[in-house]
Amino acid sequence: DWHNAYQLATSDDHPADHVRNKQMRTLVASTAFDELDPSRAIRRLYARDEFLELVRAVTNTTLHRLADPLGAASVNVFRDGWEHAWHYDESEVTVTLSLQTAESGGRFEFTERLRADAGDAAFDAT
Repeated sequence: DWHNAYQLATSDDHPADHVRNKQMRTLVASTAFDELDPSRAIRRLYARDEFLELVRAVTNTTLHRLADPLGAASVNVFRDGWEHAWHYDESEVTVTLSLQTAESGGRFEFTERLRADAGDAAFDAT
């Protein structure tokens, strides 16, 4: 799947080399929350109030668990050559938990909020 950082269709309002039109590759498989065995550690971690409080403290944000049984959490699965390109997440706060060390690369980047809201493209910052 090819997409830009905004996960939107390309725009004729901007040149091909503009960040709004820069295409990046993502190839990943996902398992939805409702498919995760409730006895598994990842489901138990998600349900822990202490985990929610930790994320609240780190992000200084009011948070609630997502009630959606499909989207509450997902597990991304990567095979050799697969990748997840840089993008703006659709939710205000996202927690990434890596369960396997990368053999090479695997650099994870975090920035403070770049956009005021989902409607703010923040082209200069992006």
